Amino acid sequence: MITWVQEMETGIETIDEQHRKLIGKINELETAILENRGRAETQKILEFVLFYADWHFKQEESCMHYYQCPAAEQNKEQHEYFLKRFSSLHYQYYQTNADPEIVQATLNELMSWTQHHILHVDTELKTYVPEQDTEKTSLEQQHLA
Repeated sequence: MITWVQEMETGIETIDEQHRKLIGKINELETAILENRGRAETQKILEFVLFYADWHFKQEESCMHYYQCPAAEQNKEQHEYFLKRFSSLHYQYYQTNADPEIVQATLNELMSWTQHHILHVDTELKTYVPEQDTEKTSLEQQHLA
């Protein structure tokens, strides 16, 4: 399980909420695997994670660009890597009829990548977000709604 900790905060509440939702779904996948809920359940969660991550990445990249965060390019490159890698694992999941090893490998990578990325790349944003912008702002309402 991934536990949300204060060190994961980016300075943009909407982005942090999105991270918590993504982490919640990854944790839900782990629970589904541990409880042997079957292919239909894991497939539904995996598809949500792929869709949501793609959508979230665009929101986050917009914020990094807006606040001129130096980690913006690294962030974008890591997002591209994630989408390519996760799409490959998702494809393997279908090709192997939800082979338990593929499902577990997918979960392990999701957990590891997500924690590392949030803690070591996304949090770079916090330094560049002015204090008055840490709550929901018109920027978030315009770009992240």
